[in-house]
Amino acid sequence: MLAKVDKGKFRPPSDVISTESGFVVRVEIAAMKAKDFKVSLLDRKLVISGARQLPEVKTSRSFHQVEIETGEFRVEFALSKPVDAEKVTAEYQNGIMQVELPYLPQQSVQVVSKDVKTKD
Repeated sequence: MLAKVDKGKFRPPSDVISTESGFVVRVEIAAMKAKDFKVSLLDRKLVISGARQLPEVKTSRSFHQVEIETGEFRVEFALSKPVDAEKVTAEYQNGIMQVELPYLPQQSVQVVSKDVKTKD
């Protein structure tokens, strides 16, 4: 699974885990609410995006260090296996957006042997 970030936007740290039943993607980004995220799945691409805005600081203050990134972000994950889009879940809690993507059940193919008569 590969992650891609759009140029000019910040990229929050993320984890991608493959389990027996599916993928788990976690994105760490504090100071947001669940409604501030957009999570979408198209074919084998998961996209997590949103915008983080921190409260305004009065202009009479001087900053000595600024490391908390704000603004828009968008992270894309290319999935190496097909997932069941109907069963994907997302939850934001304690600064972590976690998306669970169950694999599609493998479909078995049954081969039946049959004698076929040919015409001469």
